[in-house]
Amino acid sequence: AQQLDSFVTEHERGALRAGSGKLNWLHRNSRIDLGFDLAVSQQGVNSAKVPMLLHFNETVDQAWRHRELGLTFYPHLWIELALIGWPDSSWANVNSDGIMEDDPNDLDSESENVTLESQAGYVIGFTTEKALKVGAGLVSMASWLSHKLKRKVRSTLAAESAAGNECQEAVDVIRAHVAEA
Repeated sequence: AQQLDSFVTEHERGALRAGSGKLNWLHRNSRIDLGFDLAVSQQGVNSAKVPMLLHFNETVDQAWRHRELGLTFYPHLWIELALIGWPDSSWANVNSDGIMEDDPNDLDSESENVTLESQAGYVIGFTTEKALKVGAGLVSMASWLSHKLKRKVRSTLAAESAAGNECQEAVDVIRAHVAEA
């Protein structure tokens, strides 16, 4: 039995990489809900300790327990088509090794030198102009992403702004593809 502060073995690291690749396929094709936990696991592979393996195993368990989840696509007329996006972020919740921190403001004296980074993501879907006006309607998921922000930011507002900007850029690209079609 390994101690929680022990690094994983090379065999375990290889299994973590392989398992992350398999979960990544599932996430990219239909399981939006696995994005954050998968991103954290992938970011921490190189310096993984036992808690990272436990976190990854819980993510696999979550994928299995909710295996019935998937995507549903609804038909929308081209003339009524609209895009909608939801960005989100968590400021300073992941250290550079991908380990989640509970509260960035509650660091003990030993961890004050840890550089915390921010996780961001978005979900983009197709809906109709009418649904946007009424504030309710059917949405077909078109794109989603969860990742560590490339730049370190100083506040929650900065992290949220960065996530919003990425979401808007992705919406613009999809909108251009739709216009081209």
